[in-house]
Amino acid sequence: MSIFFRIFARFFYRPPAAVRPLRCKTGARACRMQSGGKNATEQNKAPNRTRQRTEQGNEGNKPPKGTSTNDKTNCKTIKNTHKMKRLFTILMAAVICLPMANGAIKIHTIGDSTMAEYDENTTYKRGWGMYLGSFFDPAFVTVNNRGKSGADTRSFYTQAAYWANVKSQMSAGDYLIIQFAHNDEGTVTNGMDNLEYAEYCQAKGLPAPTDARGTNPQTTYRDFLRKFIDEARELGVNPILVGPICRKYFSNGTIRRNGQHDLGDKFSKIENGVLYENQSLPANDSSMSYVHAMREVAKEKNVPFLNLTEATKDMYLKY
Repeated sequence: MSIFFRIFARFFYRPPAAVRPLRCKTGARACRMQSGGKNATEQNKAPNRTRQRTEQGNEGNKPPKGTSTNDKTNCKTIKNTHKMKRLFTILMAAVICLPMANGAIKIHTIGDSTMAEYDENTTYKRGWGMYLGSFFDPAFVTVNNRGKSGADTRSFYTQAAYWANVKSQMSAGDYLIIQFAHNDEGTVTNGMDNLEYAEYCQAKGLPAPTDARGTNPQTTYRDFLRKFIDEARELGVNPILVGPICRKYFSNGTIRRNGQHDLGDKFSKIENGVLYENQSLPANDSSMSYVHAMREVAKEKNVPFLNLTEATKDMYLKY
């Protein structure tokens, strides 16, 4: 595997433009950020060059004096891209650990708003799927990012514009990265399956749910993940399950349970026609964890599972 990794890294992988050597001007000085991680001593050895200060060399990790607000923002952005590079390297590793197809590799990504494409000219939002392709040489690896803002597993599977359309674009030997959960948790269902809750409301004469999203981590969430996996394999496509990125729900120096997509501290359920709200489970009970459910499906289906939830949690806590 180590030899294969070196070959892949040499011929297929390339650092994205966002994390290649960049220079942000700061008045009369320049602050050079390099993805290679050279320290200030090494850089200052270069003859006949303006002395450069790395981000690490700046006292308190601050840009040199005279830096404008925009320059400080640029420096911070460059720093964050290094963290994103490490994050996407994990995703790359998940792909290279699987058998390589003959010719170019095509990766399809399906998920929610955290993965989706956005117009950089109209919004500050970005989905990680937008940048995955920049970590590969397009001559060998291409990415078809089909993340859909607002999608849960059911809506993505049942609406023809999404799953059926993605299937028409896939070919044998392709890869499929699957990441859902943010919207499966529901905004009004709180861990219940939306159709089950809608039936309950109808039976009780209550208004229909205002949000048609939501699956249960023990039942329908797993069912739709299985459908994606099974139907991808029928086409000869290699599925990869990816845990949903962590929510930035901070409390006492860490990420709360629900920020890690585990609703065990507060969820709702329907049993024998009775609605129970504000339910809770012990910390060691993962029954309401969507990440745990995805991991279990991965084991059941013998599919690679990449815990991006844990990886992003660790990244957030290091900020």
